[in-house]
Amino acid sequence: MLLYLIQHGYALPKDQDAGRPLSEEGRIDVGRVARFLVHSRADFGAIWHSTKLRARETAEIVAEVFPVDLEEKGGLEPRASVGPWKEGVEHYGRDLCIVGHLPFLERFASLLLLGEEGYRPVLFSPGSAICLEQSEGEWHIQFAVHPAPLRNLDS
Repeated sequence: MLLYLIQHGYALPKDQDAGRPLSEEGRIDVGRVARFLVHSRADFGAIWHSTKLRARETAEIVAEVFPVDLEEKGGLEPRASVGPWKEGVEHYGRDLCIVGHLPFLERFASLLLLGEEGYRPVLFSPGSAICLEQSEGEWHIQFAVHPAPLRNLDS
């Protein structure tokens, strides 16, 4: 099983827009990462995203190149508990993409990779994605991609 964890793209500051939609830079970065995932042969059954606007918009951009179901899930917010998600992901039965926030994604990756949520085995940045693989009951990092290096490919 492969699990793709994506941090939402750059969002507008709260004082500029209280809903915190993605900024133009955030939209472009997420699009780049989504296209990278297509080239990596990613193939997930659904995209789960938090209830926050910036996560939904990120998921929608990813879904433009991956025609899969988008599912809004409560409990993926920044400070939500990660424990309940481990079993849900492992029983999903297909590759999956989750779009969320920090510190949730870092804590969830830590729980899967190290068995505890208090570490930071993967550093996320807005728009970044990591691919974790479950094999024989253990999780491993397959790859990580951040938008900054992909910006250089446009020039």
